[in-house]
Amino acid sequence: MSCGCLFFTEMQQQLIYHREAIIEHGQLWRLLTAPLVHYSIAHAALNLFSMAILVLCIGRNQPPIFFILFLLSSLGTSAYLLAFRPDVIWFAGLSAYASALLFWFLCSNYTSMPHRGMRAAMIAMAILFYTKLVLEALGLSSVLSLMSGSSFEVIWESHLIGSLCAIALFFIQRRLKTKR
Repeated sequence: MSCGCLFFTEMQQQLIYHREAIIEHGQLWRLLTAPLVHYSIAHAALNLFSMAILVLCIGRNQPPIFFILFLLSSLGTSAYLLAFRPDVIWFAGLSAYASALLFWFLCSNYTSMPHRGMRAAMIAMAILFYTKLVLEALGLSSVLSLMSGSSFEVIWESHLIGSLCAIALFFIQRRLKTKR
């Protein structure tokens, strides 16, 4: 559906996060549907490619986690934008969800990795991810902007929110399992 929205302007306009439509017209579905819309083919391809790899790494035996992470990352990003980024009128993309999937994978596999080298690689991935966010927060271009020549602003906070949603969900789930 993400790619389809690129070609159907009417549908895209009804799904994208649009601040005014949410606040003034009560179009609350946009809080969840913004990840289904992308600004360009490069944007959609990068999001879908990274998401596909992560879904394969996580495995198909955790479908409820995929749905919960999608809800948390979508609603978390939209709530953040509404509360703290009044300058963001439009928002689209699966980046928060892809970030959530990455950190779910890292958290849920870290302790089960038998080799120290694999654990070190997972820590390095997390460090590189957060380093990228710091650089974007400081105003340096994102990889996507450089790749596609796109003029849209990458909302680095969406990546942060996605990662924090996954980390929080991992520890909540872990805590619930230890209480049983």
